[in-house]
Amino acid sequence: MTIINEWAHFCNDLATKEIRSSKPNTKTFNGLIFSFTNFDDSFDLKTFGYKPESPKKMSQMMMHYFNTESVEAAKKEYKKILLKDGTGSVGVSCRGYRTGDKRQDFCIQGLTISKLYTGKTRIDIFHRNTELIKKFGADLVFFRDKLMPNFDQLPIDSVNFYCANANINAMFYPLIIPYLDNWKLRLNSIRLGDKKFYRQILRWSLRYVNGEGDNYRFIKRVQDSLPRVMGKSLYKDFSNHIKELSNEAL
Repeated sequence: MTIINEWAHFCNDLATKEIRSSKPNTKTFNGLIFSFTNFDDSFDLKTFGYKPESPKKMSQMMMHYFNTESVEAAKKEYKKILLKDGTGSVGVSCRGYRTGDKRQDFCIQGLTISKLYTGKTRIDIFHRNTELIKKFGADLVFFRDKLMPNFDQLPIDSVNFYCANANINAMFYPLIIPYLDNWKLRLNSIRLGDKKFYRQILRWSLRYVNGEGDNYRFIKRVQDSLPRVMGKSLYKDFSNHIKELSNEAL
């Protein structure tokens, strides 16, 4: 199973869990861990609904989370560790350029790269907060394409994301549908697990397929991205199925 499939099923499983939340559209999980064995090429920004031709998102990620001084220091130290027997580790800060808004600390705090006794490399990445579908997807691209190529790695043992606070938002749920096996069955599992959240997913999905997001810029971005992400055939099937379920959104 590719990373993108693992991630989609991980998000769907979380969506089935009935938890208390102050916002009907959002579920918040604390102390969440998402792990996989290695980065692969199963995803890019388009996978998560971003326009592939636009460099803006990754430029923002580089500005906010790529700390050049920390990366260079860790890279130098890690090369020394690789030349020695035994174990060792380096830490990399992901505190980049701070904007004028000082209300929040950086969502991505940093990562640790460790050489294990097995001769493999373990990567541990720490989030203060993240949204697990659209935002976290961009994080995956950033680490794979921008940060990790700076290190001469041994074979990877595991990549582990630790999220102190992680959110699943109903408005982004349709973005994972192309990467689920039997997506209709998976959607129904949310109905069985948490009917209130299921209704929120249907309500947002209906807005998209009916073109009701035209007057709201951010909603329209998701609405416009779904045909690109799903492809023509799946999007048609998705639209028809969601309309068939419209009564359950009430």
